[in-house]
Amino acid sequence: CIWVAGGMAGPVSSTRNQAIINRGPLKIWSSTVEARGYGVMNKDTILTAFISEIRETFPEVAERIDRRLSALDPDPEPISYTEVFECFSQATTDAIKGKDAETASRHLNYMAHKLKAACAVEREYIDVYYTEPLMWDISDRAVRSWGWDLFPAPLKRLYEKMWGKQKF
Repeated sequence: CIWVAGGMAGPVSSTRNQAIINRGPLKIWSSTVEARGYGVMNKDTILTAFISEIRETFPEVAERIDRRLSALDPDPEPISYTEVFECFSQATTDAIKGKDAETASRHLNYMAHKLKAACAVEREYIDVYYTEPLMWDISDRAVRSWGWDLFPAPLKRLYEKMWGKQKF
């Protein structure tokens, strides 16, 4: 992945080869931060930037992420990237359960858009930790069908790759 420096939110404090990117109550550890304008980034930096973008785009999800991480550990250092993406997935699932088409569609379309230009790390987290758990706790077939109609084609393909063809 290539990322433009300055694209990440929050101040960056460097100590040796590590940086802490502060974003609200979260502290996300990163093993390197590219100091020149552009550069290939490692997994921590890619996911930190992705999470920052999610937090900025969906402030209501950022609050939910903070609550979930605080419940797991009051001082999560480093945070679990998987928990963040699964929390975002659950927020989408809850919007589907509540038949909130606007919120669910915003989440799903955002992730489908990100998938188009995703590097391998981003693709893995969109696939495994966001898309696969979607609708996991929805047993009502009518609600699942309603939610399925909101899925953009790229996310449907990822979902069906894991769970098979959906029949409602």
